Amino acid sequence: YYAQNIRPHVVRDSTVLAVGECYEGDGHTCDVYVQHPATGTPFRPELTVWIDIRSQRVTGWWLGETENSIDVLYALSSAIREHDHVPALLHTDPGSGYVNKMMADEALGFYARLSIHPIKTLPGNARGKGLTEGWFRWFEERLGKRFASYCGHCRTDDQLSRMRAKLRRGEIELPSFLQYRDAVASYVAAYN
Repeated sequence: YYAQNIRPHVVRDSTVLAVGECYEGDGHTCDVYVQHPATGTPFRPELTVWIDIRSQRVTGWWLGETENSIDVLYALSSAIREHDHVPALLHTDPGSGYVNKMMADEALGFYARLSIHPIKTLPGNARGKGLTEGWFRWFEERLGKRFASYCGHCRTDDQLSRMRAKLRRGEIELPSFLQYRDAVASYVAAYN
């Protein structure tokens, strides 16, 4: 409680980093129901992003079903491919998508293969990755609320239950996964 609510927050100076030296990554379950690409049923996709700490640009992202090692690797590979650059450091939470044998194994993991040093935040410390957490906040505010199937924190429990009932009855038209992915791509391009 003290660490999260009372102790003063110290903002790190990112000007000492070179552009592309350190990426901060996180996954976020989107606050919009979309059509599942295989079944057509409502589901909430998971957006994984990598943001360059110095320039604060989104370097890579991936939209999938859950935060897992494959989606994290897809997002990281899109960042590396897009910018033809491998960062020296990755700042992440200790979630299962980032700390697993495929990514973090000392001998065969992708971090070791690419000579990337991972930095993990403390569990339960949202301030540790403030850049990505703040990015997701504005992402939902500016993009998520455009959709009729938005289910974010500003909705009351009553509003959410009515919306879910309308979804079951088919009264709300869900965006397709591809439509939502294109909207995310447009938002990222405008943000950058």
